[in-house]
Amino acid sequence: MIGLKTNHGAPAPCPRSREALRLERDWAADEARWEAQLRKAGRAIPMERQPAIVRGPAVRTMLDVVDGVTRYDSLIIPRALPVTTGSEAEDLACGKCGSAIASRASRDTVRRSYPQGERLVIRCTCRALNVICGKAGRNNRQFFRQRTPRSPRT
Repeated sequence: MIGLKTNHGAPAPCPRSREALRLERDWAADEARWEAQLRKAGRAIPMERQPAIVRGPAVRTMLDVVDGVTRYDSLIIPRALPVTTGSEAEDLACGKCGSAIASRASRDTVRRSYPQGERLVIRCTCRALNVICGKAGRNNRQFFRQRTPRSPRT
């Protein structure tokens, strides 16, 4: 066996020692096992064909068209329609031209996406202002104006 000298004076192990050869044999066995698993995984396994999800036709709801907006309204001017797409059985359509503003989404779903403002108004590509919904619960101005009468102090 040929020994190599290191800077510390102790002989360094031979580059092709028995340990290195044993590790190479283990590596070859591991590689063969992995290749067999990859071949097994690569085979086409016939699967049951799942039925397609069938959805009924969506109900088309025509929205109300308004002349203008107030400072308390939330105006959305989208670049493209529909604004949102969901999984419900309702389509929201423009009250003027009939194009879809929200596909498979209800008024409540759209309102949850855009909670700001008293009314939610979306401008269609035909430039009509469509009201999705109004009175947004706690976001409504009237909610904060109503005060409950206090009981007199005793």
